[in-house]
Amino acid sequence: MEAREHEAKRQGKVTGSCIKTICDGTPLAKNKLMDVLNKPKPFRRAVTSRTPAPLAHGIKWEPWARSRFWDDHPGLDLAPDADFVDVDSPWWNPSVPIRADHRSLVGVSPDGLLLKGSRCHALLEVKCPYNRDSLYDSINGGWVKKWLHQMLWGAMLTGAPWAVLVIASPTEQETSVYKYREFWVSVEQSRTVPIMNAVAAYIDRWQLNVRYPDDLRFRRRIKALSGAKK
Repeated sequence: MEAREHEAKRQGKVTGSCIKTICDGTPLAKNKLMDVLNKPKPFRRAVTSRTPAPLAHGIKWEPWARSRFWDDHPGLDLAPDADFVDVDSPWWNPSVPIRADHRSLVGVSPDGLLLKGSRCHALLEVKCPYNRDSLYDSINGGWVKKWLHQMLWGAMLTGAPWAVLVIASPTEQETSVYKYREFWVSVEQSRTVPIMNAVAAYIDRWQLNVRYPDDLRFRRRIKALSGAKK
């Protein structure tokens, strides 16, 4: 999928990149995310002179990490047309517990959707930390929590029973020496229900803000949904 097409599909949707803030963020952080359903951050994969170094680093090394993953898992196949999954995608999970009026407002951009035979087996997320200390924390499992919400969100929307996080990056910027680790997480209801509830409250709050921007009663309701103190 071309970058422009990918960006158009993400337009006005809650995707994996903001799930952790919706679930664990402060009221202020959630307020800043309100515009994601109006003016989401553009999706860009091209590296330019203005691209931040950590982002450029990830764009450079994620293809290598995915290639290494495929070498280690010859029994898995990559699902076609799964660069972005929303309610109109063939990989959408029709059993996902999201209200009908919310379904058009959510989606996920996985680094890969893994098939075992014809069945969806796992959602793949690839991360290549730029900072060496962050890399070591990731290899030791310390950064799994940072991406857990994103992984579970994607797995829920696709119906995958597993989510796998691949951590890979050059060590000390030496391209001939790599650190590589996989973390497989099972998708259990006890983990997914809190995420669904948080996203539902977030979308409800956005919808109220759009419909009643100047009504004090609804402004108070919005505040209550965000968890902010009165």
